Amino acid sequence: MHHPDHGAEVAQARRLGGVHRRKEATLKEVYDLGDLGTIGGARRLLSIVALETLALPNSVPRNQTLVAVAKASVKVIEAADIADILAPYELPRGPDRRRG
Repeated sequence: MHHPDHGAEVAQARRLGGVHRRKEATLKEVYDLGDLGTIGGARRLLSIVALETLALPNSVPRNQTLVAVAKASVKVIEAADIADILAPYELPRGPDRRRG
């Protein structure tokens, strides 16, 4: 990476890294994704994927994608149901409690 013969490659890699970070931030804002590590975030992502897929011309791959979104949606709903069931049993977290 520090060898003078690789200067152009290193510069290109840095440029692509910056482009990727800007693109990620732009997409998060455009689609209002929020935190994809949450149930709400997963629901939002699946909703976007379903709507964007429905806008495509009818085809076997489009329909396969819609089936995959439907299956993933069922799993997210199940996870939300389990989270709702377990919520009353969660211990309160104070500022001094650390996640284990």
